[in-house]
Amino acid sequence: MQPIRIVFFSESTPLFPRPLTALGHSVYDCHPPKVVPMVKGLIEKLRSGKKDSLGFETVKKGKKARVRYLAVRDREGAYLGTLEVVEELS
Repeated sequence: MQPIRIVFFSESTPLFPRPLTALGHSVYDCHPPKVVPMVKGLIEKLRSGKKDSLGFETVKKGKKARVRYLAVRDREGAYLGTLEVVEELS
């Protein structure tokens, strides 16, 4: 299995900053070690086709946020990657 690499992200936000140096690195390197097993599980469910989207709400830096993971698939349904969407709810 190929490593999962960061190939794109939008502007960094105060809640979840992403430095430009993250591009090309493992997606797991930009998450705190304590949540990496959860992220791996989410990505595996998306990759396998068990789910097309997953998400949760969290509090980060005193602000409520929704984090969603969406499977990106080609026209035939083959998994291409995962899109992470963070929305501030506060």
